[in-house]
Amino acid sequence: MLPVQPAYECTIRHGDLAVTLRASLRAAITLEQAFGFAPLFRRIHDQNFTAYRAVIEAAATDRREADALLRSLSRVPLRGFVEGEQARLMGFCAALLPQAPEGERQEPESGASKPWAELFQDLYRLGTGWLEWTPSETWNASPSEIIAAVEAHSEKLVALAGGAREETRTTEDNKRQREANIAANLDPEFDREGLNRLKAKLRSEKR
Repeated sequence: MLPVQPAYECTIRHGDLAVTLRASLRAAITLEQAFGFAPLFRRIHDQNFTAYRAVIEAAATDRREADALLRSLSRVPLRGFVEGEQARLMGFCAALLPQAPEGERQEPESGASKPWAELFQDLYRLGTGWLEWTPSETWNASPSEIIAAVEAHSEKLVALAGGAREETRTTEDNKRQREANIAANLDPEFDREGLNRLKAKLRSEKR
């Protein structure tokens, strides 16, 4: 099971200006689409200011604060800023990718891994469909928060069904679960396999 913890946040500063960055699903999707994570890490490692700007714009909790900080940087040499904030931004980008659960770092079954873009789209669908969160709540949650909530919701459904475990579910149980998933516009097999595929993806990616 993934550890439950608040979404990662950090503060970027320049002079008297500060911007809080939140490792939300919105930021993860935006940056993955713009760069891909491996190129993004390389650019931040190389102190590429375009990548710094993209992270700040995608993850700032207050866009006006972000705009003010970036405008202030247009008037000064960038070296001090990019060197001073490099480690913080590397750590922030790592926090966009949920960690594999403890004790579940073995290799996944062949074909179980998904690209990050598909995983994040699945998490959005799970947040708005399975969990019935609003789009705003789902965009603002971190990938780890969504996965933890889905796990908790799945455990709740099992408990409400009388504590039945996956291996002892009846054909009728499975049929009802499939129908509920289809009604929620989710993968019909999600309750039995979908969450395991998400976990396998987390195990297989190299941070």
